[in-house]
Amino acid sequence: MRDEDGSDIERYHSSEYNLDRSQARSAEDPSLRSGERDSPARSRGSGTSGSGAGTVADLADAGRSVTVDSESITATLVGVPRVDIHEYVYDHQLGLGHDPEETRSIATFDLENTGRHSIKWRPSRTRFIGTDDYTYQPSKLSVDPSQLGPGCHIRQVEIEPDRRARVVTLVEQLPSGVEVAEVIQKLTIFGDSQRLTFSVE
Repeated sequence: MRDEDGSDIERYHSSEYNLDRSQARSAEDPSLRSGERDSPARSRGSGTSGSGAGTVADLADAGRSVTVDSESITATLVGVPRVDIHEYVYDHQLGLGHDPEETRSIATFDLENTGRHSIKWRPSRTRFIGTDDYTYQPSKLSVDPSQLGPGCHIRQVEIEPDRRARVVTLVEQLPSGVEVAEVIQKLTIFGDSQRLTFSVE
């Protein structure tokens, strides 16, 4: 199936890969707030950016996460670890311009549609704010989904009501010494524009 922009959409119908929310969500925190229409929904957890983590699974198991709830979706940023791109990116995309030990930040989201309408989560609408206050985009490199484990989507995914999905997004190369401090996701759900803000610093 293709979206209006010609991109493939992965439709997520079942809960085959039912995720353990006790790992994905932070402990109760008074700073967690519901999303508001046309205004940012913010949430702060107790985790860190996860720099230096070996794999996405390692960070998920560590229980570091930040959750944002809105009327339509519960979205958890499991973390933004640094990973060896040679372990996750297709080999044919890594030429002489990439150092053998190059690492990139990679964001992992656990998503649950809690509304009445399907939701399209588009990684192209994800933005990353660095510790230098500059805005960065998803990487143009393609992650090999076979390296991520079952249930991980790397492209946009359509999530039906009461269903879940996990999305993994590689961040473009950041300047030396810069880490991801905040992640912003824009959604349009049945004409309702929402912005989810995850503070990870």
